[in-house]
Amino acid sequence: MESENRIRKLRRLIEGAFDRISYPGDNNISDEYCCEECHQIANALRGRSWKDVTFEYVEGHQELNEGFSLLSPGACRYFLPAFLIMTILHYWDLDMVPLSLTGALCPNQAEPNSQFLDIFEPLTTQQKRAVRLFLEYLLDEYPEEYSKDVDENVVLALERYWADK
Repeated sequence: MESENRIRKLRRLIEGAFDRISYPGDNNISDEYCCEECHQIANALRGRSWKDVTFEYVEGHQELNEGFSLLSPGACRYFLPAFLIMTILHYWDLDMVPLSLTGALCPNQAEPNSQFLDIFEPLTTQQKRAVRLFLEYLLDEYPEEYSKDVDENVVLALERYWADK
């Protein structure tokens, strides 16, 4: 019951933090001329609200499973809440979404690189807080996946970048 309440509160917080985020534009989803997967991802997300990118939608568009890292910075920010919510609601049912998402949110070096900063620095304080609480949730709920002994990237990302957000 406590876990369900935490999920409900975290979902509301994410929805509120990203409620007014601007759509990046139909031609700014992914570099669709870069690769076939980028083209498929752009087509799958073009014209969609992040609120419409649900677990069921991703099930029907498998290219989105690992596609988070192929989004443009603006599209990453815009669709981020969909992937955060999907992960807290359907963690074990998702294929590669949690891994793709945490890979994007967790720079693997001491200082975040310019690509990471281009994506996440423009987030508002409230949006960054939502990301921090999401990562803390993963650590608490899935320690066998994200503990410092297994995969220290989430722990280090919280310490190095998201902790003060």
